[in-house]
Amino acid sequence: MDYQQWHQKWKDVPDELESRPQPIGFQGSPMVKAVLDQVYTQEVGVPLSCRPTPSEDPTAQSALLSYERNRPREEVMHHYRVEGAGDTAANGEYFPTGDFRNEVPVYQNRQGVVLTREKHPEDEGSEEKYGWVLGYVRERRPLYGVQSEDCSAPSLGWSLFTAPAPAPVLRYFSEALAAKEFKDKGTCAFQEQDFAAAEKWYTCSLECKLSRDDYKEAVSMVLSNRAEARLRLAQFEPAAHDARSATELLKTCESYIEPLELLRQKTGLRLAKALSGLQKFDEAYEVLSEMRRRYPRNRDIAKTLDEISLSWQVQQGHVDVGLPMGMGMGGDDHQQLLACAQKLIEELMSQVADAGKMEDLPEALFVLVRRLHHIFQRLAELQLQLQQQQQQPVGGGEESLPFSLFQTLQTFFRRGGGLALCLRLLESVWTSLASSSSSTASGSSSSFSPSCSSSCRTPCLDLYKHPTLELLALLIALACQDSSESGRLVAASPKSSLALLASLGGCSIKVASSTCEALIALVNQLWKSQGSGTLAQQEGLEVLEKAAHFLGEVCLEAVPADAPAVSAASRAMAHQLCFDFIAAGGRNEFAALRGLGTVVDRLLLSDAQLSRSLGILLLKRYSAEPSALPKPESLELLLLALGKLLEEAAAQAVSGETQRQSFPEYGSAATLIFADFSEFACSEDGATVAVLLEAISKVVSLRLAPRSQKRSTFEAALLQGRGPFLLLPLLQAPLSFSEPAARCLAMLSDDVVAELVALGVVAVLLGVHPQQQLLSPGSARQQLCPLWLSAPGRAAAAQLLSRTIEFQAAIDSIEETPERALTSICHLAMEVFRHDTSMSSEGSTNPLQNMVHVLLVLSKFATGSLCRFLPEELLAPLAQISATSSDVVAIIDVLKKERRLRRAVKSLSAMSACSSRRPVELGAEDDEAEDEEMALQFHRAPVPGGSTPLCAR
Repeated sequence: MDYQQWHQKWKDVPDELESRPQPIGFQGSPMVKAVLDQVYTQEVGVPLSCRPTPSEDPTAQSALLSYERNRPREEVMHHYRVEGAGDTAANGEYFPTGDFRNEVPVYQNRQGVVLTREKHPEDEGSEEKYGWVLGYVRERRPLYGVQSEDCSAPSLGWSLFTAPAPAPVLRYFSEALAAKEFKDKGTCAFQEQDFAAAEKWYTCSLECKLSRDDYKEAVSMVLSNRAEARLRLAQFEPAAHDARSATELLKTCESYIEPLELLRQKTGLRLAKALSGLQKFDEAYEVLSEMRRRYPRNRDIAKTLDEISLSWQVQQGHVDVGLPMGMGMGGDDHQQLLACAQKLIEELMSQVADAGKMEDLPEALFVLVRRLHHIFQRLAELQLQLQQQQQQPVGGGEESLPFSLFQTLQTFFRRGGGLALCLRLLESVWTSLASSSSSTASGSSSSFSPSCSSSCRTPCLDLYKHPTLELLALLIALACQDSSESGRLVAASPKSSLALLASLGGCSIKVASSTCEALIALVNQLWKSQGSGTLAQQEGLEVLEKAAHFLGEVCLEAVPADAPAVSAASRAMAHQLCFDFIAAGGRNEFAALRGLGTVVDRLLLSDAQLSRSLGILLLKRYSAEPSALPKPESLELLLLALGKLLEEAAAQAVSGETQRQSFPEYGSAATLIFADFSEFACSEDGATVAVLLEAISKVVSLRLAPRSQKRSTFEAALLQGRGPFLLLPLLQAPLSFSEPAARCLAMLSDDVVAELVALGVVAVLLGVHPQQQLLSPGSARQQLCPLWLSAPGRAAAAQLLSRTIEFQAAIDSIEETPERALTSICHLAMEVFRHDTSMSSEGSTNPLQNMVHVLLVLSKFATGSLCRFLPEELLAPLAQISATSSDVVAIIDVLKKERRLRRAVKSLSAMSACSSRRPVELGAEDDEAEDEEMALQFHRAPVPGGSTPLCAR
């Protein structure tokens, strides 16, 4: 790169005592200022003119000046960070490119802006001067510059060349500061379980070339941390090299403070683990024996020493595990099994090392994995037989044999690097499946679920079609069985944990029940170890959703259609996992709710108390988060469960307390069931129905909102699930049933509301339906609906009544029993006028507006009945709101024709005339005597037939 091509701007750079020049294009150019201000606002979010500068903040200015005074002027820096530049492309980290310019490195950021030390253009014979430039070399365009003879770039004092204000502020990093920053980034990455990134940052820290004589403790700490990161990546040879280098460096430290002693212990453990991963158990034993003598109270050292000692004995063929007679094995058969397992592990590691890349693994390698799995399975069976013979539970821990044959193989498999190797193989297979998910989702492979969209990056696995993944998952599950140490090793690998969770989600009835049980136990163990921390990304949420769906199928005692029958212990573990998924909160809970939405109906109807508890918990979460039920089919399942519960309640009712009305034109299942649900509402099943109705109403209110994109599909699901026939009879049920039912019915579209009118929704709501009248006296309905007793109930009833009152069938049902119907309507109106006094909020759900509309329609098309049965107590609330509603004035104009109400209207008119409200005046013709029948029929108009609305809203 030719750094001689800079645009000659150095003659314009002032000395330190001169004033800073204005940038090009700003002097006398308001248009340029406006354009740059707009661009800067779009990129940074703050107008250029409002950008604060250090000079505006005395504290910041003082700190920057102090920072600049402490800058090592003759030391070449490792890298720089530029902040606050008006040209945002100049901001960022600047690292050496490998080129040198005027005895210092050339630095460059990701945007291609370079930072160089340049010689100042001087006159012939004058003294050489230097300065620093930020800009684009290829374009020969410097952005900012500062004159300085130092070998390190100044933090302050930069001048503007071709870039807008403000000038940048530089932060310098010496070798020591850079090493510390990279070490901190590596520690953060390690805590986030991104071990590859942690290893990279630790390497960057070591590449800063700190003096090992001056920074012994710091370098040894970074080496030890990188050894741990490489251990997690199963890179045993480099990990052993780092740990050994850190150990040798720590020996030269004369300090014995507690943090340094802890570092020595950790480094020794890491060296022993790396050596055991290389099958060098004798060297690992020597290291830990020495550590054991120096630190006898360290339990981790003692435990690791015992495990490595056992692994060494297995390698030498000298291990002795006492097996009782009659176990189906000869005297030395167990030694042969362990020797075979050792040989397979060594051969596996050799083939992986020869392949170089995990993508180039031969198929023969998985044959070795299958053979190793058979050995594990055989020894697990022997372990179970031994524990049953000794009457000890599986996973007895310290109560079992100190080192059983199976536990011996587990220890050797973990310490010998076999488990870490299988985790790498699992990650490789999972990565391969995930990378091909886009093409397979479009139909190129039958190994994935057709429901997986092409944009989904996570494979919707069918584990039955991926035997390699199933084999690796089973082997890891056996290696972790009742072994907390192995479980922690697996949990430390986020990608492996995700692959195992996906394997569980890919189980189905085609997968063996033993495989499902092993995966349930393993996922339960991993979840306890790491929780939901690794599932925050989108692919983790999709995997969790699939796993939750399968676990929901397992929770059912009856053999479901999509999961094999498992043991009671595995079913209890599946229940606990579902509860844990929901308790995780946030996006993980949301994913679990989506997955469990496909089985919630069967959970509610299950005979098992634990399953019903899980179902009720799901309903409560759906009520709080209705968007977690994204599929219309799930709403249909909720309605199916509601129908079955109501059928059971009706079947248990006493004869004469249940009435049915069928509508064959809507199908064989279209039946309205009227029953006395008072006692049922107090039962356990009644409480379940109340929670179920609340969840359904919340989902319907969200999905059937006017602007909802899924309104049509969810309404179709509501109709397919017989929602209107289930909800309509509940309008006269106890409040816990009737309130959510009314909210659901009020959200339906106009076409469906017309059908509701034909079904008699107005008669049911007002308590005048013929089937309700046939109920026995012991279950006779209250004259007034329970909905009137609560504000949400009144709002839902008023909205539903307002939407249905405009139909001829509604008016006819009122005219059949006018006294009771009008009494019920007027009582609702009185309650609304008394408690809901606002006319200007909530739009179509405003109960006051809705009741005014109901009375207005009745005043036009049921004038005689309204005037005859309207109580005088309702006139005062109407008069109070007449000043804000022309509809109320129209209603009063009709009511004053009734001789019975005329005196009360006159009295209210006189009262309103004395107040600030607009008076309700009576015309002169109202004082004349009128024939009563003529007055009653004065506003009676012809009413269209059928279910056509009587008037426009």
